[in-house]
Amino acid sequence: MTPLTVAPDATWLMSAYDEYPPRSSVVLLAAGYAWEAVRTPQGLGLATAERLLADPDDRTLLGPVLHSRRSACLYWLIRPGSTADYPHGCQHLGVGNWIAAPCDRALHPDTVRWLHLPEPGILTSAAWLAAALHDTRHPTAGRDQMTHSDDAALIEAAQAPILPLDAHRPEKVSPLLWAEYVEIMSAAPYGKVTPASAARLEVIYSQAPEILGAGRDLDFTPRRFR
Repeated sequence: MTPLTVAPDATWLMSAYDEYPPRSSVVLLAAGYAWEAVRTPQGLGLATAERLLADPDDRTLLGPVLHSRRSACLYWLIRPGSTADYPHGCQHLGVGNWIAAPCDRALHPDTVRWLHLPEPGILTSAAWLAAALHDTRHPTAGRDQMTHSDDAALIEAAQAPILPLDAHRPEKVSPLLWAEYVEIMSAAPYGKVTPASAARLEVIYSQAPEILGAGRDLDFTPRRFR
């Protein structure tokens, strides 16, 4: 997995709360406004990122990922307001936290680099990221030969968070895709579905049409599955 060798355009991640240390090659991006972040240990983060970036489908779901060599950790940018149960050693970062990112002057940053920076507006689902991190932390032999229906058992064995409304998940729909779908739909009753989330929902329906029928009569208010 090769980090980006130049500082890409990350202006869409910036806000009025960012800080610019003088004579520095980094900018301090403020979490908790347009996005939040999850900090993971370097070993767990790199192993998870390598697996997700190698899969074409997973790669389309992945938001920005930043690798800090100095602090030996990775930062995953997620949708604001999301909650999930992350493995031990991971930390959710919201308002009052900043992460150091390469500024536009840092053409060859050494201490902090973007591992992945997708098109503007793409942020990782918290539930999807948590499941992926748990999956990496507790690998199961022969996973490549497993079917989608086996994934639920894998996540349970890895002590991942219980999938919301999992009893209604169609057998052919993976737990990761179902978790992302429920997260988006649970925001709908409160008018918090962003244009990016709405577009992502259309992609989910195209990838797994059975989700549309399974979720038609479900109540997605958070109190039903917290």
